[in-house]
Amino acid sequence: MSLACETEVAGWLAAVLAVLAAVHAQIEPRISSRQRPTNVERPQFRADRVRAAFSRARSEVEVRHSQERGTTTGRRLDLGVHGAEARHQLFLFSRTKSIRLEGIQERFEQASIDLAEELRLNRDQVVWDLPEAPLEEVTNEVSECEAEFNGQCDRNRKYRTADGSCNNVRNPSWGRSFACFRRLLPAAYGNSVNSPRQARSGQPLPPVRDISLRVHRHIDRPARQYTHLFMVFGQFLDHDITLTPLTRTQDNLLIQCCPDNDHSQCLPIALRPDDPFFGQFGQTCMNFVRSTLCPTCKLGEYCRYCTISG
Repeated sequence: MSLACETEVAGWLAAVLAVLAAVHAQIEPRISSRQRPTNVERPQFRADRVRAAFSRARSEVEVRHSQERGTTTGRRLDLGVHGAEARHQLFLFSRTKSIRLEGIQERFEQASIDLAEELRLNRDQVVWDLPEAPLEEVTNEVSECEAEFNGQCDRNRKYRTADGSCNNVRNPSWGRSFACFRRLLPAAYGNSVNSPRQARSGQPLPPVRDISLRVHRHIDRPARQYTHLFMVFGQFLDHDITLTPLTRTQDNLLIQCCPDNDHSQCLPIALRPDDPFFGQFGQTCMNFVRSTLCPTCKLGEYCRYCTISG
């Protein structure tokens, strides 16, 4: 590597570290000071209600999976037809373990939705109280979930592990693949569990493409002080730390959400007919598949995490 490249990389790393330090300084106080609101009533979670919610969730998820296994051609991406979209999903591929982890989490998530609707829980109750709901009568789900993350470490091994597990002997799961990302702040889903965020009025938010066109107007401003190494190194760094797979079907097929796929992990982006770029191709929908779910072995808002690809 030339001296110019080395200098550029060093400058890039210094910039990244400065940004991370600034973000940490802004976020950490808010995390440490967060407490449960005292004016929110604590709901009562009866064990029989939790058991019934999981029973309904198992049935619904099984039906969903059965439908996925029969996915028709119009509901999945074809590399020969949807080249760019298919290659993007192929890059963020889901391994067999990712699909298995998501299948476990789907039951926790659906049970959370059922309990939140049945008990009419507000967002604070979903965030603070639902994760504390008793799970003694759903030991099969809990045991299956926890078994995916429990493991013994060999403290006498000579080399570090390839998947990152046990490299920190005090915290064996830190930095390992197929682990759940932690949230810096609570999510703000429409139903407090998994649906798209809503406006304060309860109405849908404006189309994301409209916002993108208003905020990020196309301006040609070449940055001559940087080479393509600036971008490529950032991609290497990002994908080495946070490679997050996208959901696949139960047959590990790529999902096509456009124009009207009702798959639970589809959030297609609507495009206007006069879109300055896509309009010339007659495209009115952009495929968007949500990140793979990762089980936390608890109920509540914190169910919807993402897995790190192994």
